[in-house]
Amino acid sequence: MVEGDAKILTIEFKINYLRPATGSLLRCRGTILKPGRTIMVAESELFSGDESGEKLAAKATVTLAVVRG
Repeated sequence: MVEGDAKILTIEFKINYLRPATGSLLRCRGTILKPGRTIMVAESELFSGDESGEKLAAKATVTLAVVRG
């Protein structure tokens, strides 16, 4: 999403722990919500469970600064 020489700095970071991550499987899905030139916003969701199903265990939202040069 950014050039190789750019640095990414965290501006804000929030995690909501919704339930214990139990079961034999963990899956994390990350999404860029705003791919801006200087500020980016992303979120990730952590799912846990097993072959019979999974539940959302945690959700994180992060705001990042892109520093070039």
